[in-house]
Order: sequence, then C-alpha cells, then structure tokens
Amino acid sequence: MMELRPETSLSPGTGAAYSLSPAWLRLCENIFGYEVKKYGFYSGAEKIGGAAYAVVKSRLFGNRIISMPFSDEAAFWFEKDAEPTGKEKTLLSAAFRGALEADARKFRADYAELRGDWTFLDDTDSGFIKSEAGLRFVTDTSKDYTQVRNNYDSNITTNLKKADKNVAVEEISSVSALAELYPVYLEQMKRFGSPPLPLAYFTTLYSGALLRVFKATVEGKTAAFLSLIVHGGTFYADINAGLKKYDSYFPKIRLFDHTLRLACGAGVKKYDFMRTRPGGGVFLHKQKWGGIAGPIIYRHKSFIGKPNLRMDPDQKRYRLPQFAFRHMPLCLSKAAGPLVRKGLGK
Repeated sequence: MMELRPETSLSPGTGAAYSLSPAWLRLCENIFGYEVKKYGFYSGAEKIGGAAYAVVKSRLFGNRIISMPFSDEAAFWFEKDAEPTGKEKTLLSAAFRGALEADARKFRADYAELRGDWTFLDDTDSGFIKSEAGLRFVTDTSKDYTQVRNNYDSNITTNLKKADKNVAVEEISSVSALAELYPVYLEQMKRFGSPPLPLAYFTTLYSGALLRVFKATVEGKTAAFLSLIVHGGTFYADINAGLKKYDSYFPKIRLFDHTLRLACGAGVKKYDFMRTRPGGGVFLHKQKWGGIAGPIIYRHKSFIGKPNLRMDPDQKRYRLPQFAFRHMPLCLSKAAGPLVRKGLGK
C-alpha cells in the first residue's frame, strides 16, 4: 500500500535534486525563514522516496506553496526503480495532493507552484496546470573539451581570444573571499534593476559544499565571478556577475569557457546554463555555447478564484520596482533586495 508520511528531516537518495540537499534546506529554513514541509513516500514499511515544499508568506505577493524556492529542479526523489506506476501512482498522487491542499488551507495559500517535472503526479486528476516556465541549455561535458569548444558560436570563439590574453581565472579557496565578490554582484543587480540575494545565499551554499566559485581578474583586479552549483554529476551555472568597466575584456566568457573545460576534464556529465526566456539577450548568449535547449516544467494549482500564477519580470507591474532598484543606493538595495527575494521565492 502506497503511503505518504510527514517527516522531520530528509535523507534523499543519490538521484535527488540539489534543492533537497542539506545546504539548500538550510538556505530556505535558516536564511529565508520558510517553513519547509517534508514527506516520505512509503510502500508498506519501506521508504521509497520523498518530497518537500516551502510555505512562502508575503504581504506584498501573497502566501504560496513553492517547491522549492530559488530552484527549477523537482524537489522529490525515488529510490532506484521504485517510482510507482498505475494504481500506486494514482494513490501517491492523491495523497500528496491532499497533504498539499491541507497546508494550503492552513496557511491560506493562494496557489501552489511545483517547479521541475513532477512525474508521479496524475495530471488528469491532480488539478495542476502544467506549463513551460522557460528553457535551459545543457552541454554534454562527458565529451572531450575540444569537441565541446567546436560547438561554440564564432562570436564566442573570437571574444575568447581576447579574453585569454587579458583575463586570469582562479577558484576561490575560502568562504571569506565571497565578501570581496559580493559588491560585484550588487552592482550588476543594480544595473539590471533586480533585487539582490543576500550574501548568506552564497556563504550558506559554499559552506555546505554545494557551490564552487571562480573569480576572473584583469591586471590583478577583480572583474567578474561565476558561481556553480555542483551536484549529481552536473555543473549548474548559477550566477555570473561582472563589473561593466571590464566588459570589453570578456571576463564572463572566460569564466564559462574555463569551467566548461574543467567539467570536461573532471568527468562531469553535464553543464547546465539554467533558466532563460526565449528571445532576450541572455537567451541568445547562452545559445551560442552550443548546448541543447530543453523546456523547464512548472505545475500550478490555484486555491482562489483568480490567482496571479506567474511572477514574470517582463510584466508591466515590474517596471516601477526595476526603476527603483536601478536608482536606489547600493546600501538600500542590499537591505531591501533580500526581503523582496524572500517574498518572491525566486
């Protein structure tokens, strides 16, 4: 008999996403203060998997259930060959939906947002609406680096020639180095008009051995950095930030190339450029690295009449906040940004 049981902690299997790792749970629970609900999947007395989601409360954006904040990975797992099918899948889907709906009532959540492809949910009966939130480009780094580089767009290759002459890359070796890099990130977020994540986002993941960070310098001065989530044989290019005055040296391109080369040499299977929206400049840039594009699946379920299910920063209502974050002092952005990010859950 398939059963869902509340858990106080998780011990996810090797196939679980990074959003269920101890470092990510600490980020959500201790840094952002979310209540994270954890469940185990059982077949009789045997635990065959589990899942988690966070209760996100915000006066500005409303209360929601999100699995999991700041990640596009599906926050559930099954032990090898244990994912249910047929009647057992239907039972587990119904049990999970029941638990989630009970929490939605308890916390007065407007809607639930399950990120990634929750394959065990019965789409015909669960009430979730399935959609594509964007695309990701993934490069196969099980190949030789030369093969990977041959797939770069000619524009990338041309810019790399200049970057190789002027930009040096090194991996940071201590959590204290993140404090030096954080102002680079703040400045970039200000240019974008985006609320920044707190420094603790980086330090928590780095201290939990989930993050590797690479710094690019020009003439010995910090120009850019790239943080990579490293999990399950994949490099996830999380945050790439740089100072505008060094853009002509292409330090960000150097960082991507350096870490792609590293992935190929270290036996890493995939290099994931993470979420992007089709048509924009970021999309076109990521496309030039030669990876294969694939959709990012989201599932939404409303608990009110007319929910606002999509927090799309291209919508008109975001223009005023973007204007504000572009023009407010860095000290104010540094304080206000993490509060906005906490409310958004992304």
